[in-house]
Amino acid sequence: MSMKKMWFAVSLGTLIAAVSVGSAFAADSTVAGTDKTAAKSAKHAANKQSKQQAKLEKRAAAKGLTAEQLKAQREARQAALEAKAKAAGKTVEQYKADQKAAQQAKLEQAAKKKGLTVEQYKAQQKAKREQIAKQAKAQGLTVQQYLQKQKEASSGP
Repeated sequence: MSMKKMWFAVSLGTLIAAVSVGSAFAADSTVAGTDKTAAKSAKHAANKQSKQQAKLEKRAAAKGLTAEQLKAQREARQAALEAKAKAAGKTVEQYKADQKAAQQAKLEQAAKKKGLTVEQYKAQQKAKREQIAKQAKAQGLTVQQYLQKQKEASSGP
């Protein structure tokens, strides 16, 4: 019987040692796994930021500005919006909603005046803008320059 007890004790001891060693390695791999996860998330954040920066630079280049100038314009627009909202005694979201509702009412009124639906009126305005852009491009001008030239021609002698 003592042999059976001894085998049992040795087996039990080996099992406990194996579980302890396994737990120690598991704890180490969790720490290493956390480091890997942190490194992956940092890499992902850096990649996302570089993509956003590239998009910003692309938009800025399309407008003939630097990325910093475009950021400054965006911040100035946001500050102006916040100031207008504060002057109206509303939050920015409420102010935007009110402006959108006012624009929609103005659009509906203009469409009604011409006897059109809002969709028809929008399509008509879009076609008109495209025609002006086409005429401006044909003359080698920007839309603003073309409209200024038309304004000067109509107010002239």
